[in-house]
Amino acid sequence: MLINTVILFLRDALPIFIIAVLLLGLSSKYNSDNKWLFGGITLGTIASLLLTNSIGFVAHSFDSTGLERFFSMLYVLIYLMILWHVWLVLMAKKPSHCLITALVIIALVLALNGANFLVYITGYWSQSGAVQPLLLGVVLGSGICISIGVLLYFLLAFSEQNLSPYTSVMLIVLYAGGQLMQASKLLLQIDVFPEGELLWDTNQMIKESSELGHFLTALFGYDATPTLSQLLMYLVAVIVPLAVLFQLKKRLLANHLKQEVC
Repeated sequence: MLINTVILFLRDALPIFIIAVLLLGLSSKYNSDNKWLFGGITLGTIASLLLTNSIGFVAHSFDSTGLERFFSMLYVLIYLMILWHVWLVLMAKKPSHCLITALVIIALVLALNGANFLVYITGYWSQSGAVQPLLLGVVLGSGICISIGVLLYFLLAFSEQNLSPYTSVMLIVLYAGGQLMQASKLLLQIDVFPEGELLWDTNQMIKESSELGHFLTALFGYDATPTLSQLLMYLVAVIVPLAVLFQLKKRLLANHLKQEVC
């Protein structure tokens, strides 16, 4: 029970901490007061509670494939919202627009991952003798996620100042691509996403179910056994948006310099 709870935090809670840190890194580019974070947490918590209560209905829809379809749709929506948010930030759009998209992203990620977490917690909470190890697992899992989030925040701040000012942009796009990977896994289970032969199996080096595997999965969608279609989808989902975004940013800077000269 204790180990399962800690693993659950790494699988379902860690993605929330990571996206919060990445959005905080981006928020420094438009002087945000970070009120969006509290709003997103509030909306996301309410949404996760509603989704948890209706999980049975969703699961039995579409010939019992409704949960996979609905969750994959949320993953795709998170991907699109992240790209939109990054575009707003790089193009120096109104801070209010950036705040709204950041709030929606946090709410979506929290709703999706929070529902999975609550289903587990509510399922085991009433078990005899399970309360104490469950509470201990919650404390340990929370501590691990907070520690990783704090470490990632300072590493991100250091990299932004000393390596590249676009570190947060690149990492959050990788995170977004990971959301599509999660969607593809669900759609593979119900034979919607095209299957294919496995390209490799890195479980011998980093098990997908290990602590490091969960961290890499949360950060950029690590998959130990990807198919060719999954790999191509991920590369296109990451490389194309980054190329387009940085090209637009380059043009914006060039136009700004021309206006200053004139």
